[in-house]
Amino acid sequence: MAPSLQRRRKYHSDQKKPANSASVAAGGTGIVSALYLAFLVRFAVITEGNSNRILSAIGVLFMLVVLLALARGIREAKDNTASAESRAFGVIVPAIVLIAWLFIYVAGFVGVKL
Repeated sequence: MAPSLQRRRKYHSDQKKPANSASVAAGGTGIVSALYLAFLVRFAVITEGNSNRILSAIGVLFMLVVLLALARGIREAKDNTASAESRAFGVIVPAIVLIAWLFIYVAGFVGVKL
C-alpha cells in the first residue's frame, strides 16, 4: 500500500489514551514527599520543635526532589499522546506538595509559631 494511502491512527472519544508513566512517577514522588512532610510536622509537634537535624536535612532533599518531579511533570505534560489525567497528576500533585514545603520553610525563616 502506498504511504499516501495509509490511514493515520486517530484516537476517538471512546478510546482511552495510555497513561504517561513519567507523569505518574512524578505524582508518586509528590505523594511520597507529602508523606514525609506529614511525618516531619508530626514529629516536630511531638518533640515541641526539637527535631533532629538529619531529619530536617532529609526534608530539604525531599523538597528538592519534588521540585525536580514538578519540572519532569511539566515537561511530560506537553506529551499529547498520553491521557490528560496522568499528565495533570504529574503536575498538580508535585506543585501542591512543593507549595506546602515552601510554606513550612518560609514560616520557619520568618519565625512563625505554628
